[in-house]
Amino acid sequence: MTTRALTLLVILTLAATTCASGAARDVESLKGVTAFKVELEYKPSPGTASYLELTAGHLQATVEARLRDGGLPVLELGDPYLRIHILSGGNDHGLIMYGVELDFMQEGPSADDTAFLETWQLHSAGIVDNREMQGQVQKDLEDGLDEFIHDWFSVNPTASE
Repeated sequence: MTTRALTLLVILTLAATTCASGAARDVESLKGVTAFKVELEYKPSPGTASYLELTAGHLQATVEARLRDGGLPVLELGDPYLRIHILSGGNDHGLIMYGVELDFMQEGPSADDTAFLETWQLHSAGIVDNREMQGQVQKDLEDGLDEFIHDWFSVNPTASE
């Protein structure tokens, strides 16, 4: 990867992270949600898949278990849903760009009454050495889930009783 391309990658990553920190985290939108399902999409690029010794099935089970252990009611089917995307790309000079996105999707007002809107979101992104890839993705995913659990209980306090 050229210096110019690496610089652009760093700028885009920082921009994405900066935008994500100010993204919609409408905690109030979680109020009254009694249960939800999890949709996980895991898209490592061919050049980075070998650094993530994870499968979509393993990640789905891990996410659902963490949410249930945190006291949240997770459904197998239904709406609304917590959408999780895990992406990675590049592998030049041992550096990998990754992203972890959590978006809570609920039905919203629309012309056709079938649209789902992001009402809560938390995204993280970074560039890491390929040896740190799996640990960093897992950390960002766990941190995001912890934030979601915290926000959910902040507006649904009686759910923990």
